[in-house]
This record gives sequence, C-alpha cells and structure tokens, in this order.
Amino acid sequence: MDWCCRKPLRTWRAGKVVVAIVAGDAGGARALLPIIEVLAKAGHELRLSAYAAAAIVWTEAGLAPDRPNGKLTDCDRLVCGTSYQADAWELRMIESARLAGVPSVSLLDSWSNYRERFLLEGRLILPDRIAVMDELAVREMVKEGFDPERLLVTGLPVFDELGSWRTRGVGGASHSKTVASLGHRETIVLFASQPLSEMPGAASWGFHERGVWKDVFCALETILLKRNQRGTMLLKRHPREKGSLPEPWGSSDHLNVLEADKSLHYRDWILLSDLVVGMNSNLLLEACYLSCPVISYQPDLGRPDPLPSNRNGWSRLVTERDQLSRAIEEELFDPQIRQVRRSVLNSIVTPGGATENVIKWIMQ
Repeated sequence: MDWCCRKPLRTWRAGKVVVAIVAGDAGGARALLPIIEVLAKAGHELRLSAYAAAAIVWTEAGLAPDRPNGKLTDCDRLVCGTSYQADAWELRMIESARLAGVPSVSLLDSWSNYRERFLLEGRLILPDRIAVMDELAVREMVKEGFDPERLLVTGLPVFDELGSWRTRGVGGASHSKTVASLGHRETIVLFASQPLSEMPGAASWGFHERGVWKDVFCALETILLKRNQRGTMLLKRHPREKGSLPEPWGSSDHLNVLEADKSLHYRDWILLSDLVVGMNSNLLLEACYLSCPVISYQPDLGRPDPLPSNRNGWSRLVTERDQLSRAIEEELFDPQIRQVRRSVLNSIVTPGGATENVIKWIMQ
C-alpha cells in the first residue's frame, strides 16, 4: 500500500463520536461485542455492518446490523474484525477509510492466517493499527512481514468476562432443563466443530471436521462400551458451518448424540461438560480458561498448530489417530491425570482489560 499518498487523518471530535464497525467471521463478531456494548453505553453513535456468520452472531445478540457496501460516510473511526471471507468487506471499508482520512483499527481474534486476513485481490490492505491478542501473535506476525509499529497488544475483548463465568458456574432454569434433556448420562463430552473443509487451503491441514467428528464419536462409544457406562456427546456447530456432519452412530445404548441447544450459551455447555474435544477452535482455549479438560485432535497435522493452549500445556494435543482413544479415556477416567489436568487449569490466570485497551486506542 502506498502510505505516502494517503490523506491526513481527520481531526477527531471531542466527546461523542460516530464509529463504523464491521465484521464478517463469527470470531470477529464475538470479539467486537464487548466493544459495541461499551461504546453504546457511552452514547456514541454506532453504524454496524455485518455479513456471513457475523450477521448471525450479531442478530442473535439483539443487534440489527446493515449489510456493508464498502463505503464509509461521515464517520470518525472505523473498527473492523478480521475475516477469511472472499467478499472481504472489512478490507474494502479500510480502503474507504484511508481515502477519507478516517483512523482505522482491526481486531484480530485468531492465531492463524494472519496475512490472508488482509489480502484483497492480491493486495495487502492494512488499517492504521491491528489490535492483537498477545506477544505470541506479534512475533508470528512480524515473521510474516508485519510492521511491529502497527501492532497493538490489547488482549481479546471477548475473553474479558471469562473470569466471572469461571466463578459463577452454571445455574438457573436453563441449567436444570438442559441436565434433564441429557437423560442423566454419566459422561458429557462437548465436540466443537469447525468448517475447515469449507475454507481456502483446506487440504493443507491434513484433516477436516467430518473425519475428526467420526473418529471422536467412534472412540468415545468404544470406551463407554468397554466400561459399561453411558454418555452424551454434545455437538456445537460453528456459525459458519454449512455442510452436514456424517452420522456414524446407530442405535447406541451407551452414547447419545445431542446438538447443543442455542437457548443456552455455549460457555454453559462447556461448564456442563466433563471434556471438550475439537480441532483448533478458540472455543477450546476458552474451555481451558473455564477449567474444563480439553483435547485438541488434529490428525496428520500439516501446518503449524495455531492453538495457544496446546503450546502452553493447558490442552492435550493429539496428532495420531491411534492415540485418540487413550487420550480420551485418560482425560475422562484416569484419576491421576484428571487431578494433574485440573491443577494446571485451575492455575491459569483469566485474561482481562482487553476491551478497555481497545477502547483507549479508539478514543485517543
């Protein structure tokens, strides 16, 4: 990008301002929700635009976003999520903001595909600042050629409330109704799906959600049958997921499959579960912060592992298919391993302050 030709930044108004906020992916939409709440409570005028899975997330949160058109009109700031979408409306809005001299910031929410999130038709489109989760993301982005002066370590706003979730636990009528619907199953495993097969470069992962889902189901069913126990496998679909997962189960007396009811927050499902299994979704990282044991199953992993909880030793990474059954059985039923895992998870300091950090930059 030719930054020498950009217009000078507009003078920001004192007091209340007009903020355009746009998102496409579900992760970016969730990451922006705390920002939207704080700005709205402060009385600032918000112009919300969303598309793809982000439109679903914001609508379910009670918001009424417009569909983005790539044009920025009479705004003081632009705040974007980051997406891995062909339409890339966030990047088109950033281009419009640059031409109008409007300051812009993008909020990163994932430790993968850094550069791809800012590519528009082969061009690298960057905002004035990129708010990133931690120093790990900074190091990885600098290796990919990002200017460290453009990167702000703010934390991830959607994680700010994890501390309160961790202490309050699950309760109330929704909890009672949900427990009853499980049929008093002894073991509850939450499966966090991701539409990896629908993303560009899907083959480079070495696995996809359909095969992972089937492997996990078969392993858990075999374990429960051997131990003569019953369990429920909760399926948490990703908002962006369009394809259907295979149905490897038949009539099983030992393993029931139940799709997660959207009337209950996904964090309640985590707190209800004895184990969370998935690939590399941020939901697995959240589960660690909520002190729930996690298995990250990424068989034949062909790319660098993007999940920080695996690097930190909080979750258990499994990359070989023949190791999955043992990992699930140990994390569920081995008293010593469960005790060690709980000790590790209980020692994690929950993050906070990210929303305030991002707001400070927006309002400076």
